[in-house]
Amino acid sequence: MKIYHYLMRGLEQQMWFFGQDVRHGSNLLARYGFLPSRETGLQGSSRYRFVSEVGLLELHSFCVGLYREKQPGFIFVRGRMNAYLHGGKAPPHPGRYLGESLAIPRSEWEWQAFQEAAGSFLGWVLDYERWIDRLAGENYRRALQPHCPMPWLAPESARAWLQAYRDAPDRVSVPRRKNFSAAIAPPTV
Repeated sequence: MKIYHYLMRGLEQQMWFFGQDVRHGSNLLARYGFLPSRETGLQGSSRYRFVSEVGLLELHSFCVGLYREKQPGFIFVRGRMNAYLHGGKAPPHPGRYLGESLAIPRSEWEWQAFQEAAGSFLGWVLDYERWIDRLAGENYRRALQPHCPMPWLAPESARAWLQAYRDAPDRVSVPRRKNFSAAIAPPTV
């Protein structure tokens, strides 16, 4: 469970980066292809949606998730500092989360489904971050990170750790802020 906590910290920092991308002069999320929408009666930021090959991605200041019709999705709820399997076909309304569509993984099957959904979501995040580097430059995230209210790891280290979690969640090591090197622990024999 300790490693799960670090995933939540990484997602929290990533959500802050997404927010900064919206505030960028040209709204980088919109340039990527996300479509903003505002719902009446909801406070806070707009919802941003993007249909990708892995499913429907939706970002909001409350949550970020991957939603799929034929298999469980993934959602990170910032206010709860928790990620869930999402069983619904459509994203929840930000701030209104139905218990029956969110599941904390408990069984082996649920953990496998969670890791697969989280891996698909993280794969998209890593692709997006490469796109950000190409468009805004590699120093863009480095310049933002000191202003993050809940900083985690330096952007390069965060990406390396998220990649390691995506590739081998059962072998990823605890991230270290200083001298971050290998993200995957050697296999135990």
